[in-house]
This record gives sequence, C-alpha cells and structure tokens, in this order.
Amino acid sequence: MFIFEPETVEELEEKMLIPKGVYPFTVLNCKEKTSRSGNLMMVLTLEIFHENGTIYRLIDFLLATPEIMKFKLAKFCKYTGMEEKYSQGRLSDLDFNHRSGFLIIKHQIGKDDGVKRAVVGEYCDKSKANI
Repeated sequence: MFIFEPETVEELEEKMLIPKGVYPFTVLNCKEKTSRSGNLMMVLTLEIFHENGTIYRLIDFLLATPEIMKFKLAKFCKYTGMEEKYSQGRLSDLDFNHRSGFLIIKHQIGKDDGVKRAVVGEYCDKSKANI
C-alpha cells in the first residue's frame, strides 16, 4: 500500500523545475543538428549546479541565425572563453564540449502543450551570480 501526501500535477511540475536564477554549468555533450526550419544548430546537454547540491540536466539550442539567436551564441562564446573561435566565424560541436560558465534560468510556457519549463535565458558573467 502506498502512503503519501497527494499533490496535483501542477504542484509536482513546479517542484521539478529548476528554480529561476543564476547557476554555474558545464557542457556535457554537444551535437550538430538541423532545426525544423533547416538551420544548423548546436544541441547542448548541460549540467547545472544548484547551491544546495542538486545537479540538473537541461538541453539548450544555439543557432547562428536569426540574429536574436546569434546573440545567445555570442554570449555563450564570450563567457566560456571561446571569443577568438567565435570571431573566426567557424564553430564545430567539439568546440562546445566541456565548456563551463554561468547561465540564467528562466521559466517559459510551452507553445504546444502549455507546460511550464526551465530554459536558459542567457549565458552570463560570474558577476551576475551571488556565489
């Protein structure tokens, strides 16, 4: 027999989210793929470290087009020591593996399913972190 405290699906979803904030991260893996719109993208598997010791895994996508996505790529490169490679205009998936830095987690509602998710808002400098 299960004995437990019942919770709604919404309560459980909220508990599973990475809280909003600034966190250190490491890229565990990066793969080149093509987006639905036909653009080349880097699919990053990130390990995110919470100050309470919890380690989260999250997928993020970096693209060089359109311009709004290029900004996120530029910030990733700036804050992970890849500025010189970025300035050459050529990056491969191997360049991203094992990079580390800081990122800002925000919450976003899924367009297709309406589910709240934790996503990378941007990559940032350590000075934005309170650690």
